[in-house]
Amino acid sequence: MNRMRNFWQAVLALGATVVLVVLVVLLFRVVSREAPTALSRAGEGLASVPPPGPATPLIKQAPAYPPPPYPPPTWPPATEVPRPTPPSTPTIPPEPTSIPTPVVTPIPTAAPPIIPRPPGETKPYTIVFRDDSVIRAINSDGTNEHVVVDIRAQLPLFLAGSRVGVLVWGSPSPDGKQLALVLSTVESIESLPKGIQPQYSIDLLDLTTGRLHPLIQDGIDPAWSPDGTKIAYRSTRTFGLQVVDLITGASKEVFSIDRTNLDYHVDFFVWSPDSKSIALVKGFGVASVGEVWVVNAKGEGAPTQLIALEMYTGYPNWSPSGDQIAFVSPAGEGVTSNRPLNVWVVDVGTGERRQLTQNISTTGGTPDWSPDGNWIAFEGTALLEGSEYQYDLWLVARDGSELKRLTNDPMSDLYPSWVPNRNKIVFRKSGAGIWEVNVVDGAFRQVYQQDVEYVILK
Repeated sequence: MNRMRNFWQAVLALGATVVLVVLVVLLFRVVSREAPTALSRAGEGLASVPPPGPATPLIKQAPAYPPPPYPPPTWPPATEVPRPTPPSTPTIPPEPTSIPTPVVTPIPTAAPPIIPRPPGETKPYTIVFRDDSVIRAINSDGTNEHVVVDIRAQLPLFLAGSRVGVLVWGSPSPDGKQLALVLSTVESIESLPKGIQPQYSIDLLDLTTGRLHPLIQDGIDPAWSPDGTKIAYRSTRTFGLQVVDLITGASKEVFSIDRTNLDYHVDFFVWSPDSKSIALVKGFGVASVGEVWVVNAKGEGAPTQLIALEMYTGYPNWSPSGDQIAFVSPAGEGVTSNRPLNVWVVDVGTGERRQLTQNISTTGGTPDWSPDGNWIAFEGTALLEGSEYQYDLWLVARDGSELKRLTNDPMSDLYPSWVPNRNKIVFRKSGAGIWEVNVVDGAFRQVYQQDVEYVILK
């Protein structure tokens, strides 16, 4: 059975092979018949394409030139090239005309008689000055210079001054017999540890015997009342203004300072001629801002504010009649770019104020009234006369109607003060000692040769 099955499988395979061979032969014959026809058609197509022309050369041949010699080249006629236009010279603008400086004719010194001769007899006076902690005195005619007291020889204290923050080291009594002195435990505040303040006291000096008598503790800047019974001073404990009665020894604060704001303090206090009132400056901080007030010397009633808060306002001084107060302030009219310290007066009763000077700046010293109240002496520089500050002495009428120049000197003339003989003013010439000028005939005289801090016994 197996043999028969294998036989028939072989027959079928052979038959399939024969059929495949026949199919291949038939396919070959068909392909052979179509090939010549396609080739003939392709040939006909190629025959219809025109034959190619001559080949175009890739590089163009150069044209043929005639043989040499060659004729010279022909050039176009030369055209003159225009020269460049030189740049124009720039026009220099004219220099601007400078603004002309105003031509100011300096104010000449007043010709004598400068003021009418005041009534009254001529009186001598005495100058008391300090040499560290030594007090000396000299007569106005230059005689009898002598030592009044050597404080260090009597007490372990120093005569206070600017080195310990004291403005007024001494105040003379109205009768010229005593001097209220400020004493300090140190000579300079720089010798103390940081945050520690000196201890101060006010003592009375007998100018005849040279003996010192203690008056009060913790006080500076004494000011003797015109009637000689009281002394006003600034308390270093409360920063307010206090008045001590020289008969009873009792002290009372008449103008208080708000202790919650210790930048406030009192400065530049001065008595009224009748010893009933005190004008003062209530200052604030280091900006020199101040207000002018008037208080009752007994501390009765409310203080009166005359001048509101202003920069650099200070140095009040009562007129001899007591109806006006002179002071300095940068307020007011003027034609300079600076803000000069002008001299003003204010009416005590009405508060009306009037500017007396302009374009002449004071150094900040106290304007001093003449004994008759008609003139005010001050030091100042005329701002319109030049760039150099030259401080000279001046007189201005109490109503501002007249201005008189007393000195015209490159050396600074400072701190004018009328003396009891009524026709002379004592002042300090910087670097040249103490001088006096006669305001009637204009004569000058040197009283003392050295620069010193002094007070005048009137």
